[in-house]
Amino acid sequence: MAKYVAATSDIPRSYVKKLWLIGLFGTLGFQYFAVKKLKAGFIRLCIGALLWVGFFVMLLDPDIRNSGADGARAAPFIILAVQMIPALYDLFVLWLGKFTDNVGAFLRE
Repeated sequence: MAKYVAATSDIPRSYVKKLWLIGLFGTLGFQYFAVKKLKAGFIRLCIGALLWVGFFVMLLDPDIRNSGADGARAAPFIILAVQMIPALYDLFVLWLGKFTDNVGAFLRE
């Protein structure tokens, strides 16, 4: 009978979950830096930072707040929803225990 050993990473899942929360609910990609996926982390950091800047600029712009267009008032929240979709996916994968590090090993409990 063959014995199988599942390779797990040295990185704890609770640590990655905390970084997900610290990184503005996963939108800045800190969880990717924790598992040493640097390219994905840098891409998520750049996109997340740009979307957060766009969110706050549109939210705090007096021309948008005072305009009569309903779409203009909803634009910041559409930006927020767009950036939360991949972040919530990452959280779901973390909860399932399927999040992997840079070599493909699952994170340890």
